[in-house]
Amino acid sequence: MNPSDILVSVAIVTRDRQDLLSRAILSARRQTYSPMEIVVVDNASQDNTVAMVERDWPDVRMIRLLQNVGCQPGRNIAMANCRGQYIFNLDDDGELEANAIERIVERFEANPDIAVIECSTPSRENGHVPQADGAVRERWQANFRGGASCIRASVLQCVGGFPEFRRAGSEMVLAAWILDKGYEILHLPDAVMYHPKWRQGRTQRDHSYYAGWHYLKRSFIYLPFPQCFGNAFWRCLRGFAEAIQSRYPGAYAKGVFRFFLDLPDVLEKRNPIRRATWKKIQFLSFHHIDNKSAIAQFNNLSAFQLWRARWKRWK
Repeated sequence: MNPSDILVSVAIVTRDRQDLLSRAILSARRQTYSPMEIVVVDNASQDNTVAMVERDWPDVRMIRLLQNVGCQPGRNIAMANCRGQYIFNLDDDGELEANAIERIVERFEANPDIAVIECSTPSRENGHVPQADGAVRERWQANFRGGASCIRASVLQCVGGFPEFRRAGSEMVLAAWILDKGYEILHLPDAVMYHPKWRQGRTQRDHSYYAGWHYLKRSFIYLPFPQCFGNAFWRCLRGFAEAIQSRYPGAYAKGVFRFFLDLPDVLEKRNPIRRATWKKIQFLSFHHIDNKSAIAQFNNLSAFQLWRARWKRWK
């Protein structure tokens, strides 16, 4: 199939960010690639977001929700209403370079084993300067950034969408299910989405709360036994230390308590990956792999070697 015949969907979830959303839509409209469609899910905005889209972008498909369901549930709704062979999930405060979608489609078409392609995400403050001599290379990953990545729609039909967490953690679960089906995840530095630096301030309390809830929930949904217990324990220790450092240990403790209240539902939805996939995730997470043939090396590594690499990375 000629790449120019392939429909690409751009899915955006938004809430009360009409100015940023307009810039994101404009960056999608300025792509060198076509054909494209844009689908926006509005999470019960209280500003003029819906009116702005209907006025300025009448060809954008707008889905208006009556309540805020959260980011990843909103993405699932958006993707379910996309018709494209590839679906780019664009943060509403993101801005695509003009050739980003074109580069992504070319890479997808060259390798049918790729399920997800993640963009590089520099901030406008830092700019984006291409590195000479291949200093910045493609790499194979165990995770991806949900709002700066493109997913093959046929893979979603096979593995399903994002687990419906309101905040952190769902990308890693979907990534694990994708890897468990034999697909790959690629970071493509030549495809760029500009994104503002994360501001801690007013959102740090919420971040600590959802870290305590969703990171533990994530472990019990997709990890095999006994890895889910070991990973949950380690995640709990690290998360609490981070919460103390950010001065919100109480919010983190409330999140952990919420996880235990949520545990019956978590166990009902449990869909564990194979142990071999967990080993591959560990290998990809703590090694920089830019050659696909090197991925097979994880089969030759002992558990001790994987944990040693993990410890060195965290140090």
